[in-house]
Amino acid sequence: MMEATMTHPSKAKFADRMRTERIRVGLSQNELARRLSESVGYTVDGSSVTRVENGDRGVRLVEAVVIAEVLGVQLATLLTDESALEARMDEMRFALADAEAALGSAVEEAGRRQVIVDELREQLDDLQGQVDDEEREEMNRDAEDWRRDNLGL
Repeated sequence: MMEATMTHPSKAKFADRMRTERIRVGLSQNELARRLSESVGYTVDGSSVTRVENGDRGVRLVEAVVIAEVLGVQLATLLTDESALEARMDEMRFALADAEAALGSAVEEAGRRQVIVDELREQLDDLQGQVDDEEREEMNRDAEDWRRDNLGL
């Protein structure tokens, strides 16, 4: 039974995006076919890739997944009208949003920890002041004892 040509818009999108991405990464149809054959476990020849790109042959799901892997793109990229650059920019926008959210959380945590550090420094300074006061009082007592013992005052 012969396959109907270009019956669904997604078939045309896939064929066009596959061709665009294959050319972008510098693969020939034969090289894509060779890599596809290695992964799917059956022979796919260069003419099969040509027929896919012309919309004369559909692809199995496993083939679509492998084609995306070989081309270094998400499968969704092959099903949309976006260019590879636009798709990559979208991925980067999502990654940037995640990184900014993580940074915001880290900044908040750093602020909380700075408050703790400041409180601990203040407590330490207070304790050091108490130690200094006690040492001064002890030195004053020692000085008075010495004066009394040595000077009779």
